[in-house]
Amino acid sequence: MHSPNQVAEKLEHYVRTQFFVADDDDFFSRDIHLWKEGYVDSTGAVEVIAFLEDEYQIRLPDEVLFDPQFTTINGMAQRVSGLLNG
Repeated sequence: MHSPNQVAEKLEHYVRTQFFVADDDDFFSRDIHLWKEGYVDSTGAVEVIAFLEDEYQIRLPDEVLFDPQFTTINGMAQRVSGLLNG
């Protein structure tokens, strides 16, 4: 079982590392809209999707990718955890 928090931890680490988000960035959180706030651009969005699919050996369906929740770390973690835990 992969809890949303476990997925969020891995995803946050990936985003911070891949997109150079400083540990002392007080604005960044797991609930921030990654695209609107400029943490991840369109190319980065593809990288995040690839990371999640590779890390968890899943295929993210379109309804997940276009879900409004799929813009924050916590939202992505909820959706991925739901897919993993059925």
